[in-house]
Amino acid sequence: MEKDVKYEIAERTEVKVTIKVETPAALVEERLAQIYRKYSNKASIPGFRPGRIPVPVLNSHFGRKLFQEEAHSELVKEHLAQALSEHLLQPVTTPTVEQVQTEIGKPFIFTASFEIFPDFDLPPYKGIKIDVPPMRELTDKEIDNALEDIRLRHSLLIPQEESAVEPEDFVRITSSSGFRWEGVVRRDGKYAALIGNKVGDKVLITLGHPGKGEDEIEVEIINAWRLDLPELGDDLARTAGYDDLTTMRREVEKKLINAQQTVYVHKVKLSLLDKLITQIDIPLPATFVAQAVEEDIQRRKREIARVDPSRSLTEYLKEQGKSEDDLRAEISATAAQQIKSALVINKIVAAEKIELDKDEIEQLAKEEAESAGEDSLHFLAKLKANDQLENFRQAKMRERVLDLLHEHAIINNG
Repeated sequence: MEKDVKYEIAERTEVKVTIKVETPAALVEERLAQIYRKYSNKASIPGFRPGRIPVPVLNSHFGRKLFQEEAHSELVKEHLAQALSEHLLQPVTTPTVEQVQTEIGKPFIFTASFEIFPDFDLPPYKGIKIDVPPMRELTDKEIDNALEDIRLRHSLLIPQEESAVEPEDFVRITSSSGFRWEGVVRRDGKYAALIGNKVGDKVLITLGHPGKGEDEIEVEIINAWRLDLPELGDDLARTAGYDDLTTMRREVEKKLINAQQTVYVHKVKLSLLDKLITQIDIPLPATFVAQAVEEDIQRRKREIARVDPSRSLTEYLKEQGKSEDDLRAEISATAAQQIKSALVINKIVAAEKIELDKDEIEQLAKEEAESAGEDSLHFLAKLKANDQLENFRQAKMRERVLDLLHEHAIINNG
């Protein structure tokens, strides 16, 4: 801390702090002199050599206020950082600075107000009791659907140059106005008019636009393919890497059960975290939450505009039977829960002294890449290139906390 500069907490609540900084007049004059020297060295004023321009001339040429404001701005930047460091404060919103006293010859005084995350005590988090329903049994239909997916992955698309389009054919169309679409034609879909026509034919289709009525446009069928599905039998099983159909069905069932188990356990872990959060009163910084909500709203608007520039968020929500206020309320509740979760997770990380060094992170990244069938070096390089390594580390720390809660929980599968 610079000598004689005072850093005081003027006001503090659980989520908001106002800090007061008082810089002695002598230090203000010293900073002002530095700024005058800088301008004297750089300014070009007829009749004066650089570095030899008197202060009154600089004031007359640029205005005394310019130098005062620059001096005060530098002092705010420097001493606000010092004040935060001295009082161990971490703002979660941009500090709002108010210059209280700026008169030259007197101490420069300013305040900075900002939001912080609250401090709180953790209740016992080992041995949480929770009632959860048992994991549901896998159905034959789910297994059949998975086998059908294997059929689809090993199917062929047969070009249909002369044959008429049939339901479930994959078609690509375009129009003179620039409209393009490709996908599977359904008998009850909006492109059903394509059925019965051939490649090269021009067809009138009707497209609806929310809040804007319908348009009838002429499109041309550019390409069409028919899906050739292999028979579900031993030949397909061997092509897919299994000995026979019976083995493939058994292995598929096993994978589905494992995946279902993973999802089920993860939900139980989240329920444990949620139950822990309900035991703690965690006030949240309102401005910080509002900013998170606004960022989410803007992201959704960009996503909608990317898909259809003519479509607004209001129109999209109207289709869902919601208003923007409804959406904001939903996002706010979700954001609040996410923030509380992160705060509780961080508290447990600190309490348990959970750490992950660089080597551990790289090993975890390697394992995750291998489980996804991706090259581990490429996966790690991608994380680093996109500045996602810290997010990956945070995610793994969160996993360890959830594992800890689950390991010590008392779970009743009634």
